[in-house]
Amino acid sequence: MKIVIDTEVTDNLGVTTLEFLYLNILANGLPTELSFDTLIELGYLNEDYELTNEGIDVIRPKVSDAMMLFVKTYDVYPHKVGTRVLKAKSIDSADGKHCLSKFNHYLRKDSNVAERMYKGLIVEMKLRKKGNSENFFQDIRTWFNQMTWDKYADLDVEVNTDERVERI
Repeated sequence: MKIVIDTEVTDNLGVTTLEFLYLNILANGLPTELSFDTLIELGYLNEDYELTNEGIDVIRPKVSDAMMLFVKTYDVYPHKVGTRVLKAKSIDSADGKHCLSKFNHYLRKDSNVAERMYKGLIVEMKLRKKGNSENFFQDIRTWFNQMTWDKYADLDVEVNTDERVERI
């Protein structure tokens, strides 16, 4: 059994990872035999009840490649064109949470949506810049709701997704 603990959650709750681990054990109705001694035997804690390297590996949040591409897509998406604001800068904002919710919905249906989304955005940005139509970018929520990247992801425009993208 492995329990993955997101350390940002523990920080927000104001508890240590060890306390969170114990609360998680209790909340999930795991056997009461799973004590600190058991965690020491498993190698997750040392004799001073501190996390070992193996314990750190268990609590370290695992971020998928798809999630990394989602974050990259959100960051690259233009914040503002002219005087219109297209998205909040922070991914922790209401815009970011809405987009993440939509992304997770699409990801359940298509495991390649993150790659298509990022490529579609890069192609759209290049075409809009080339056609001087940056002012027609959609609000990011609309872009996610309408799956606008799908219109651009299959276009044969030379795109190097590793190059640094200029912000509009």
